[in-house]
Amino acid sequence: MQAHAQVHPSRADAIYTAAVSHLDEGEAQALSLAHALGCGVLMDERRGRQTAIEQGLPLFGVLGVLLQARRLGKIGHIAPALNKMQTNGYRISQALVEQAMKLAGEKR
Repeated sequence: MQAHAQVHPSRADAIYTAAVSHLDEGEAQALSLAHALGCGVLMDERRGRQTAIEQGLPLFGVLGVLLQARRLGKIGHIAPALNKMQTNGYRISQALVEQAMKLAGEKR
């Protein structure tokens, strides 16, 4: 069986300390860990995304993850996930939803 997630201890390095002054705890931890692992970061919050860009980190958002899951055949359509996210209070611009739907070849 292939592992899909790893738990890492909380971080308190200089990257975390600088980031937590203007981002929430989870975003600061994610940025610090991405630097430590030399990988990209999944982040959708605007300030967190801007900080990741400024730090030169590869950046992924939830729409990118949904599109990749569809490309890999892990999900059949992205529309049900988008609808559920929005129903549960996830805020996303209509322009981004439309763009993702177009890239997925789906209609809403």
